[in-house]
Amino acid sequence: MKTMYLIAVLGLFVASCSAPEYGPKDILGSKWSEKGVFNGKPFEFVAFFRTDGSFEGIVDGKPFVSGSYELLGDTVFFSDPICNVDYKGSYKLLFKRDSLTFSLIADTCTARREGTDNIGFVRIN
Repeated sequence: MKTMYLIAVLGLFVASCSAPEYGPKDILGSKWSEKGVFNGKPFEFVAFFRTDGSFEGIVDGKPFVSGSYELLGDTVFFSDPICNVDYKGSYKLLFKRDSLTFSLIADTCTARREGTDNIGFVRIN
């Protein structure tokens, strides 16, 4: 019986030390990173979601895109000048521990859709 109790306590301890679980409101004021390869070259894309509803995308330390977003429940709406600033693409936020994936709901902007849909990000702050 003592062994079972010890295993349970150790299990709870290990679980409490694991990566935190995040939810939709955790994108506010946070930075998320995606690392990948494009045309044979490695890159890092960092997305910064400011609390004022603006966002910035930085590729390898250089500004790439900025725009606005709106968060409603587990759905985020983006607009940016790369596409039509008057049109917002919508994506469902999927969280798993410290990672975030955007799942397409609707977006007519090909560039934004290809750079966002089903792309995994890891929280860096």
